[in-house]
This record gives sequence, structure tokens and C-alpha cells, in this order.
Amino acid sequence: MKVMLELDLPEGKSIADIKSAVSKAFDPDWMSIWWHVDDVLMQAEERFDEKLTIEEAREVLCDMERKHDPVLGVTWITLDHWIAEVLTNRKD
Repeated sequence: MKVMLELDLPEGKSIADIKSAVSKAFDPDWMSIWWHVDDVLMQAEERFDEKLTIEEAREVLCDMERKHDPVLGVTWITLDHWIAEVLTNRKD
């Protein structure tokens, strides 16, 4: 079976970035956990009583991925940390 995907590359991403991510997503030797901006938006409202923009939620996800501590993992607690960082920077 052949499957074709059409992708709209985010700004700053290359085909190599996407190819690597897609390959890992379907390779049984890799494990992925997915978070969505909706997770971030919901958590900001429930835990901080704040509304984030989509751009701020994407910033949270980006920070979580780029700066995660493999010992702590990526959890609701670490999500709270990065939401708090975005909210703090917003007030500066």
C-alpha cells in the first residue's frame, strides 16, 4: 500500500525536518507523545485563569520541546511551568 501525504511546512522547517518526524512517528523503534495547542490553552485557563493566544500556546509547546529535562519528562507540571514563563514574559 502506498500513502501520500501533503504537508504545509511551517516557516523555518525543511523537508528533512518533516521527513525525520514522519519516519519516527511510524517506526516501532521510536515512541512519541503528542501535545496540542488546545492542551496548552485549556491548562492556562484552568490553572492560571488566563487566556493565551495561539502564538503564545505555540511558544509554550516550542519551549517544552526545546528545553525539556529528560529526567522530569513532559508532564502537566512542566506544562504549567512553561505557561507561567510565557505569562511572566507577557507582563514585562
